[in-house]
Amino acid sequence: MEIDFRATTTPPGLEITDPVEQRHLRIDTPEPVGPIASATDDFRFPVDAAVEIETSELRFEQREDVHVHDADGEVISELQTESRIEMRDGGPYEIGIHSPIKVYVRAHAPFTIEQGIDNFAIAFQGRQHVHVGARTTHERPTGTIVTTPDERGLADAISLFSSALKTTSPERSFPTLRGHPPLVELGDEFRVPSQVEPTPSDVTIEVPESYRHVLAVAPLSYYLAADVRFGDTGRIVTDDGFTLELGTGDAFEDHVARTLKQQFLLDCVVRTVGLFPVELHERRMLEDDLPFDLAETYDCSLGERVRRYAQVPYDVVEPHLPRWPLTAHVPGKSDAATFLPFVADEMGVVREARGTEVTRTTSDANGDDDGGAELTFVEPDDTGESLEHAWFGDHIPQGASMPTMAAFENQLDRAERGGSIDIAVICNDPHMLDEQASLESAYGDRDELPYDVTTRFGLSTDALETFLVEADVDFLHYIGHAERDGLRCIDGKLDVRELESVSVQTFLLNACQSHTQAMALVERGAFGGVGTLGDVVNDYAIEIGRMFAHLLNLGFALRSATDIVSNASTIGQQYVIVGDGSVDMVQSTGGNPLVCEVFGEGRVERDVRFDVYPTNYNPLGSQANVTLDSVTDAYVVPAQTDVYSVPYDELHEYLSWMTYPVIVNGEWRLNNQFGTSDVD
Repeated sequence: MEIDFRATTTPPGLEITDPVEQRHLRIDTPEPVGPIASATDDFRFPVDAAVEIETSELRFEQREDVHVHDADGEVISELQTESRIEMRDGGPYEIGIHSPIKVYVRAHAPFTIEQGIDNFAIAFQGRQHVHVGARTTHERPTGTIVTTPDERGLADAISLFSSALKTTSPERSFPTLRGHPPLVELGDEFRVPSQVEPTPSDVTIEVPESYRHVLAVAPLSYYLAADVRFGDTGRIVTDDGFTLELGTGDAFEDHVARTLKQQFLLDCVVRTVGLFPVELHERRMLEDDLPFDLAETYDCSLGERVRRYAQVPYDVVEPHLPRWPLTAHVPGKSDAATFLPFVADEMGVVREARGTEVTRTTSDANGDDDGGAELTFVEPDDTGESLEHAWFGDHIPQGASMPTMAAFENQLDRAERGGSIDIAVICNDPHMLDEQASLESAYGDRDELPYDVTTRFGLSTDALETFLVEADVDFLHYIGHAERDGLRCIDGKLDVRELESVSVQTFLLNACQSHTQAMALVERGAFGGVGTLGDVVNDYAIEIGRMFAHLLNLGFALRSATDIVSNASTIGQQYVIVGDGSVDMVQSTGGNPLVCEVFGEGRVERDVRFDVYPTNYNPLGSQANVTLDSVTDAYVVPAQTDVYSVPYDELHEYLSWMTYPVIVNGEWRLNNQFGTSDVD
């Protein structure tokens, strides 16, 4: 069972758990409740499980996007644009709550929904029977396509990625309406499982018959539900005769990336006139420059929307694009096809793996040369396009992550976890005790989540091996020393490459030159983690370790935390993601995690900007609202907002109730104490 409901007594209420995704949601009630399983068919929207309870109020101790739907599923009110919603009569209504577990509350009026600084509540007139349904965000590919390793086989497999789309309307720009593409396996003949069916479309993509061209259009083919066929040049063709050229030579990948981003963003704009109307910032900025009517375009065929969107100059759209989450640098050969479903699932840009090779000693990554072992690093040609650049090519990347197929496969095979979030801190270096001490308040300080945090010191090789194999932890923060051939223990080194498997999901190996051992953890069962490329001075390592701990504890994904650390610290570039950069340690404290940047001085007004980061359950295409009265627009995630002038008192109160990082006039601050504002 993927969703579990449990009554709580202290405080009284209902706890909803997704044991596979390790997500928790607590709903407080004025009095104890006795949940009774109820039918899921009564809900207008899909839910995996549902219960009936009797209560006068449902209180949520975090702010989330909330929509009220009528019996037809239409949105009739939303909490993002109103601080209070009142429904006087009628029903049943379905109240959609966009939390780490998707929740729907089915109830009759009268009721009110009221928003606080960091919470919201649904209040009924007296005790009422209420149905609560929940849906997991966990998705698995629908099957595996077996294809031949030639270009034609790959093109045929990619053409079926769009079978995972749940609609071809503009709403597929919402991540919940884009399913995970089927997996790809190379074989002697082309075979497709019965559940993988082509999505009808009036769009085709033509490319030259080469691996480079076929691989590059995989995400675009997925999003446009387009068959991939061979032609003399790269272009998009619609059934009504429209043609969009995709460039030649080195410009081809750029054209494909721009087309994907533009088609996606304009779908986000057009969807605001559909089922989910919202005051979207990108619509407000772009609508006057668009040569088409939004409502009319919403009802057009996919091919006609492609044509209309292509009329808009890219330089009009570019300033308002979300920060793209992923660029995958893949070698131009057939083996790369197995990675493509995971890249397309994130709408990642695909580029050929090209870069400059540099041979350095292991100690040379910090600029010193003491005769260490030589390693070949590679600097990708382009690393400024996306939040994460994933290097699928040979050698060790600098400025990019090190993904592996094992990391993706490990997550597909994940089982249900225990009720608590298990975090282990291991300190195997007496000179790094200051880092361990700084972590005591960093992990496990969120009352709404069930943590189990343990700390261990000075492990032997046998003890560390036993821990890695048997402990079954969600996150490991390792403090110590590492070399290519092992993690240093009190009696020698433990080489993770010699273990058959590990039971660690995510990790931070805060140790010098730990990337080889980090890769070994992923190859033996972990989903992803962070290691180091070279030597890191202890004082800096302590600072970085504390920063990572704070960010991961707030729900930032590995790629987001690494991006922030790289920008905030002079040695942040030494830290590299190994495995899947989209994984996280815990869910966020409400909505999408963010960084608040404050400019100016004084206590009258300050300028403020926000960087909003994606999560696994609110990825590219989600909508985010900043909970400040001065910021009324929603933004497409990931986002960097405009700069807003905010009254000092409003900003002070906001920062007092949120614990996300703050940058004040260029100075990075944790802002990790409730009730205080670290803005002066």
